[in-house]
This record gives sequence, structure tokens and C-alpha cells, in this order.
Amino acid sequence: MIGEALAALHGSGLAQFARGSSWFYPAMASIHLLGAATLFGALAVLDLRLMGFAPALPRAALEPVAVRLALGGACACAVSGAPMFAAGAIGLAANPLFQLKFAALAAAALNALAHHAHGAAPARHGAISLACWTIVLVAGVVSAYV
Repeated sequence: MIGEALAALHGSGLAQFARGSSWFYPAMASIHLLGAATLFGALAVLDLRLMGFAPALPRAALEPVAVRLALGGACACAVSGAPMFAAGAIGLAANPLFQLKFAALAAAALNALAHHAHGAAPARHGAISLACWTIVLVAGVVSAYV
């Protein structure tokens, strides 16, 4: 069932366009990179603050700005990542590093939900978040080369 869905996605018009266009895939990759930089940069600053760095910087002022920037970056990654995934759906879905990327992404999302729901142990949530997002970035980049 999943294999059929991946094959259908891989054969879709969007996937064919992404593979066949000389400009579309590079444009999506560029947007993905900028989105990832925005997402990771905003969250790295917030995570480091949660871990106790720069205690003079008010967390109450930093957190809403960082979260909004991170959500903007995440939206850019989702919009640009979808056609890039479609273009190579079968191979990417079987790639262990790509699977690791999405496992770390899920862990980061669950950690963020727990942090916002409970707010306890901010240093632990910051450290988990920083580790998860680092894995997402590294696994995402390296998965393109294996």
C-alpha cells in the first residue's frame, strides 16, 4: 500500500515537472535551504537561551519571536520539500538517513509540544530540541549523497 502510494507520488505530474525542469528543483532546494536556516537559527537561539545561555535576554520576549520565525522557516521547508520528495519519493523513502531525518523531526515536534504544554525543565527541552534539529539538518543534507 505504501509502495503504491510512493510510486503514484513519484509518477505524479508534480514529480515529473520537478525532475524535468531545469529551474524548479534548484529553486525548491534554495527555498528549502533558506527555510531550514531560518528554522534552525531561530530555534538554536531559543534553545540555547532555554539551556541557560544569555540569562539577561528575557525569555518572554525571545520565545514568541523565535517561534514565529521557526514556524515561517518550517512552512518554507514543507512547501519546498514536498515537490523535492515527490521527485525522488521511492528512493528517499527507502533511505535510512532520510528516515532518521523524519524520526528526529517527529521527536523535535513532540518535544516542542511537551515544552509548550508543561513548560517544566526548559533546559532539558532546549537540549533535546537542539539535538533533534541538528540531526534533522545533518541527516537531510547527507541523505542526498548516499
